[in-house]
Amino acid sequence: MDDGFAEQLHSLQDQALLTRKEADFRSYLVKTGVAEDLVKLLVGMEEADGGIPEADAVGFVQEKYGSRDLALEEGKPIDIINEVIDENNELKARVAGLESQFADTLARITKVETGKRKVAFESLIALHPSEPVEAEDEEAPPPVSLDLAKMYAALLARFPAEAPPPELIATLEGDEFAPAALVPWSAESAEEPPTGTASLGVIEEWYPTCFAMDAAYNRPYEPALFDELMSTADPAQAVPAEAEEPPAPLEFAKALQLHTLFWNLATAAAPLGSAAATPEPTE
Repeated sequence: MDDGFAEQLHSLQDQALLTRKEADFRSYLVKTGVAEDLVKLLVGMEEADGGIPEADAVGFVQEKYGSRDLALEEGKPIDIINEVIDENNELKARVAGLESQFADTLARITKVETGKRKVAFESLIALHPSEPVEAEDEEAPPPVSLDLAKMYAALLARFPAEAPPPELIATLEGDEFAPAALVPWSAESAEEPPTGTASLGVIEEWYPTCFAMDAAYNRPYEPALFDELMSTADPAQAVPAEAEEPPAPLEFAKALQLHTLFWNLATAAAPLGSAAATPEPTE
């Protein structure tokens, strides 16, 4: 770099025309050679525009690029940028507030939907009640929970024993076909039978995880599938009256869905069952 140009730059810094931050950045431009390229660019601009007017060289540069002085004038590019930044920050804050309100609304919808299912939850427990536990308070009735083993046995009575050929098993996505696999509830799959119980509170916590609507208005499963789960688990549906034929097994794809739903419920109840079954340490 030209020594004279570097000396002029340092002289400007000594006159305290620039802030420390600006001076450091200028030194960075000088050391990296960017300042020299900027000079060449200015020379090219000066030649293309017919020369820099001697009477107002600073005004020429300000007109082309803007400067700290121009930023103080209303309507200049830097002012517009600052307005956009402020507006963007305000919009972000507004979006955050709306997202919070939307999440609260979804939570209220989920609570209402789950509350409306309470009678159905109690009916499901009544289909397969667990053995009553002796209550400490004789006046209060003992809590009754859903016996998972009994419910699963009722479901198995309606599940198909064998899977159809792979080309006949449409996946839940709809267009592809499921690969050939063992029936998850068959003896060959070595599925461990469920144990334990699910209280009304467990069912109320489990239901939203499978049927609640998310922020994209999607649900893991449609609520109507819970009704199918209940009707399939009803022992009366599997045991026909006299002179009636037994109901046909469920479609394999539907049975897979109900199988998944049941084990989601069993998994939700498992931590409580494990904690209750864990003996307390003895001294």
